[in-house]
Parts: sequence; C-alpha cells; structure tokens
Amino acid sequence: LLIGLILAIILVLLIVPVKVHPQNQSEPLYISCSEVIPGVSSNTPSHLIIWLHLSNIGTLQNLLNEMYYDPTSEYFHNFMTPQQFDKEFSPPNSVIDNIVNVLTGSGLKILYVFPMIIEAEGSASGVNNALNALQKDTAVQSWIITGECIPLGYFIANYTLSFTPQYHEIALNVTNPSTLFSNITYISGIPAQIRYRMLEIWLPKGLEYIYDEYPLLLNGYNGAGLSIGIVDAFGDFNITKASSSFTYSSVACEDLSIFSKDFKLPNPSCEIIYPLGQPVLTKYDLGEAEGWVYESALDIEYAHTMAPGAKIILAVSPDAGDDLFTTVEYLVNNGLVNFISLSWASPEDAYLLPPPTPQLLQAYDEVFMQAAAEGIGVFAASGDWGAFDLFVSPVEPSVWYPASDPW
Repeated sequence: LLIGLILAIILVLLIVPVKVHPQNQSEPLYISCSEVIPGVSSNTPSHLIIWLHLSNIGTLQNLLNEMYYDPTSEYFHNFMTPQQFDKEFSPPNSVIDNIVNVLTGSGLKILYVFPMIIEAEGSASGVNNALNALQKDTAVQSWIITGECIPLGYFIANYTLSFTPQYHEIALNVTNPSTLFSNITYISGIPAQIRYRMLEIWLPKGLEYIYDEYPLLLNGYNGAGLSIGIVDAFGDFNITKASSSFTYSSVACEDLSIFSKDFKLPNPSCEIIYPLGQPVLTKYDLGEAEGWVYESALDIEYAHTMAPGAKIILAVSPDAGDDLFTTVEYLVNNGLVNFISLSWASPEDAYLLPPPTPQLLQAYDEVFMQAAAEGIGVFAASGDWGAFDLFVSPVEPSVWYPASDPW
C-alpha cells in the first residue's frame, strides 16, 4: 500500500493499562570501541548507541496488525503521531533517566533520546567507561538490547576479501565516450536508454516509461505535497576537496539540480540534514566515503525522477555503521517524511556469523515498527546478488536486511 498517500486520522489510543515490561529477559550485548576497531585510540571521537526494548511490544504488534490487515478495525489506517508512540511504547522514565545519568557521568554528551534509542557522543575511553558502568547497573539490564560503540573516522580494520567474486565488471570505454551514445532510445526527443555491450543503462525518461508512470504524471500525480527521506552514509560531497585536505563539502543538491536540467526534469526541492553531525573524513574512511558519494547522488536523482513533485530530504549519517539506523529513526520520530528510501543492506545471515549479533536485528525492527505505526512507507534495497550472500565462502542463500524486515 502507498501508505504515505492515506490521510492519517489523529488517533488517541484506548489501550487497556498493562504492566510495562520489556520483550524478554535475554542478556544484553555490549560492543566496545576496541572490539569494533582494534587498537583504536582512547581519545578517538565516538558515538554510543544504547538500543532499548520497547514497552508493551505485544500490544504494538497487535495494533500494527489491525492498522494494516483488518479493515473492520477502528484502527485500520488510523496512524499515530510520534508523541503518541512515545507515550505508549517508550521504556519507563526511570530506566531512561538511569541510563542517561550513567552516560553523562562517564563524560558523554547526550545527542538523542528516542523511544528505542539513546545516543551519546564522547571519546572512545568515555564510551567504554559508560559500557562498563551499564553492565553493573542491574536496574536497567532487562531493558537493554545492545550497547555499541561507533568510532568516528574509521570504516573497518584489517579487512581482506576471503573469496573470489563470482562476477566480472564490464569497463566503459572512457577514452572514446562517443561509443556510449551510438545506440540510444529516445522518448519525445529525450534520451531514455543507452545500450552498451551487454548493458542497458536506463535514464530518467526510460524509467518513468517502463514503470508506466506517464499516465500518473500526465494527470498531476507527481508526488507534490509529499516528502521522501533518503538515508545514506557520508552523502554526496566534493571528492577533490576531500582527497586533497579531508574537507567535507556537500554538493548533493547542486548535483541534483544539474541532473534535473540535463534530463528535462522539474526543478527539485532538495534539503540536506545531518542529524548526528557532518561526517569526519580521514585516511581510514575516505575510500569508503567516496563510494557513498555515487550512491547518494544516484538515490536522490532517481527519487526525484520517480516523484518529481516531491520534496527530497537527504539525511546523512556520519558513518556507514548503525548511525544509519539512528538517522532513520530521526526522520521517523520527528515526522519529517511520508516515505523513506534505503538503498543499502546487509545479508541477514551476517548477523549470525561469529561473533553473532542477532540482537541488532531485534533492535532495528523497533525503528521500522514505529515507522509503520506512524504510516511512513519504508522501502529498502533487496540486494545486488540475488538470493545469496557472497561475503562468505562457500556462498549461501540469504535474504537482505532491512528489506527482509516485516515492517
């Protein structure tokens, strides 16, 4: 369902009071800074994410089923506000206060308190001290799913591929680019598709055509009045400046304007936000960050292609770790968008590889449950490798997360 097109009715939930309790009593998972990046300096700027069990999770699951699958229910397509969700499903204030006190007592600054996330920033040593202190606080253990450190300015340590990719790249002829334009399909005089060797390169007008959007666009259904949130790590920045001096300078909206002009699209409505601060570019993460430049540009360009009247909000995470999910939650908890598009994913079985971290899947799921409760449509990439995980050897079948999340 295009749930973002449904007019949400302000709903005051009539929930029978029940004992507030977390989903289960499983042991929390704690991941220190040195476990993420071995040998990381104690003064490295870092984030700490504390993932919490929501209250009354059974009630929430039943409510979502009625919202989406029971047309006879009074709650069918009657979505909640962020404030209503917070009131009904956040952990008790005493739990939140306890955790916040531990974090600030370790010298950390609180960035956000969301229903299922408390995020703070400080040094790696401060984050590790907070994690150690939390493990000794018996009053909050049953409410914590995971506490994890995210050192900023790093990607991954000592990583090498353990397999030979089972595909090969087709290099474009950049020395004679005219060969790219020898076999082009046009629609109304505008390039729609380029065929090059075994590749079909679909341009904006071509995608609008193959998805049969022309009847919608001709009748004024172009996304006007709606907002699409694109969440990416690092965003679209000036690579030349970054490579020469590690300076971060966004060019996302400028690139989108040029793209729109070149392909005869309407002028875009574009905004960039950094809920967790601008990315920190270093020699350790620059290569990874530059890869996200193309990803981010592609995401906003083709969101604008498919909904040329919608406002595009690019929400940039400062890293490619779980701050991506905190950034999603920022959009959800502030009710900033009608839809969220995520072009990134990870094989679901990766969370079962040593050291296993299935707790994280439970934590992420709560973000998407809140999005569903608010009527926000979330669309996620299902992967580039079909039904298999190519990160392991031998390869094995695996769906991709968050596309596999039920909400």
